[in-house]
Parts: sequence; structure tokens; C-alpha cells
Amino acid sequence: MNRINHFLRRSLMLAGAMLLGLSFAQQETLSVDEAVILTGLQGDAYEILSSELALARSGSDSVQQFAQLMIDHHTQTSERLQELAGNLGFEAEFVASPAQGLKLARLRQLEGDQFDVEYLAQQRMAHQAALVNYSIGAELAEDEEIARFASETAATITEHLRLLDDMMMELGIMDPYDSFLQSPGPAAPQQVPE
Repeated sequence: MNRINHFLRRSLMLAGAMLLGLSFAQQETLSVDEAVILTGLQGDAYEILSSELALARSGSDSVQQFAQLMIDHHTQTSERLQELAGNLGFEAEFVASPAQGLKLARLRQLEGDQFDVEYLAQQRMAHQAALVNYSIGAELAEDEEIARFASETAATITEHLRLLDDMMMELGIMDPYDSFLQSPGPAAPQQVPE
């Protein structure tokens, strides 16, 4: 339960930062539906670009298979997001955010095992943020199609996270960002000996 609370707290911090950044980046206020679409498209662009790098730079068959799966799945979701944006009359670019651009720059500096560690850690972080985006969309979207798509996509992302955790465990990779993203919780009560 403590691990779930920690995950939710980290995810909410990421979502808040993402939505805050989104509001500063936009001149106009976005609806929840538009924010879900825009954030989803940015995530898909990052996922596809980083996974294309993985195909070129990773020496691991399992990492390359995962990368191809990410390209396939995120290509499908971005196509659907563009359709949903069109239904709303909302024009959204298929481009990674500036923060995601920094992550891509980091990946371009690495190869082999170092690349694999960074790629998988970044994928885990990106999927956690995407899970928050689509969970919020499933709950708060006004458009029923967007809410349904967000709910279905959240389920797929949960599966991606399971695959990532299994692969990282199999490869013996510890997430280097875990300790960085942990926020200190309340101290556990100390039992005083009688």
C-alpha cells in the first residue's frame, strides 16, 4: 500500500508539473479534453522518437522488441488522438515537449548498456506521466469518446509499465530516477520501549 501511495504521489506531482507547463506554454486556456489530447500527442512523439533511437543504439534484443512495440502502439494512439482533436475542431501538433527534447538529447549521447538503462528509466517515467494524463482524461473529459479512449489507453499504459518493470528486473537494471523522484513522506512513528 505504501508503494502505491508513493507512486500516486509521484504521479500527481508529475501531472501537476505537466499541466502547469502546458498552461504556461499555451496563450489560451485549454479544456481538459484539449489538454489530454495535446499531452497525449507530445508523449507519443517522445515515445516514438526515443524508441527509434533504441532501435539504433541498443544492443539488447528485448529492449529493441519493446522499442518496436512502443513505436507501433504510440503510432496508433497518435492517429486516434489526431482524429479526436479533429472532432473537437482542435488543432494539435505532433511534437515532443521541450522537456522531452532534453531527454532525447540525453539519449543521443549514449549507446549500449548505458543507453538501455537511460532509455528504460525514461520510458518508465514517461509512462507514469501518461498514465496520470489518461486517468485524468478518463475521469474528467467532457467528450464521451475522449473519456473512453483515455480509459482504454490507461489500461494499455498499465500493461506497458508492467512490461517495463519485468524487463528492468530481468536485465538487472535499477531505475536511476527512483531516488531522485522520491519525496520524503511523513516519518513513521517510533515506538518507545517501555
